[in-house]
Amino acid sequence: MRTIQPEVIKNCFLQFQTGACSVSEIAEQNHIAYNTAKHLGDIFHDKHLEKTDLSKLSYSQASHICYEPRKTDNNGYYPIDFEEMFCLIDKHHYDRGNAHYVYLRQAKKEYNITGKLKTYSYAQFCKKLRQARPIVPSHVLHHEPGHSVQVDFAGSKGNVTWTDKNDVDHTLEMFVACLPKSGLIFCYPVQNQQIDNWLLCNEKLFEFIGGVTVAIVSDNLLCGAPHKRFYVEPFIMWSRLFLLPFYSIFTMRYSIHYFT
Repeated sequence: MRTIQPEVIKNCFLQFQTGACSVSEIAEQNHIAYNTAKHLGDIFHDKHLEKTDLSKLSYSQASHICYEPRKTDNNGYYPIDFEEMFCLIDKHHYDRGNAHYVYLRQAKKEYNITGKLKTYSYAQFCKKLRQARPIVPSHVLHHEPGHSVQVDFAGSKGNVTWTDKNDVDHTLEMFVACLPKSGLIFCYPVQNQQIDNWLLCNEKLFEFIGGVTVAIVSDNLLCGAPHKRFYVEPFIMWSRLFLLPFYSIFTMRYSIHYFT
């Protein structure tokens, strides 16, 4: 069950006690999912709150009743509610990052009651989800030899350092390219991700492989886009302000590798 406000929990308990509304009506009135309202109803009956004076129930007590500490799993970590996580991913279109955030938020709620809990990192969380429900490939990409090369700068900015012969450290950016058919990987360090260095990296790439691919596929090329303040009429902006001079330099520097 997703973490919800204590006020909503108490209101739901009061409505279950009066018995005047159905589960679907309670869910609609409190703006929560039907399964969440149903789970609150199960808690209400399991804790035998029918004869309790809920008007004297504080919000913290209601929250404590609802989020009674879960037992840790076999590894000593806060357990993952796989049914809820897959419901968020499948029905509510959460990505795995948002689902992991919900998991951490639930664990934090437990922390306020029981003390610090061990939680799975994002990588561990995704691994557990894959183990619970293995991913079945729905589409396989096929690549022609030499048709395209995939390029990007790897990692965070400045996470590559180099020490020269004078023991001076230099912060570098790592350019990475991959030929998807063969899996060939090419890396080249540069000082920054400016367009001149990006062109240089691609030129070194084609020198290394001894030819030019039909297409260069880049992932969110920031150095290849104007500053966001020019975001007016994108088609005109790209065609007139940027692409023509950019590709003039681009083709001139790469043309030497066409017949290698």
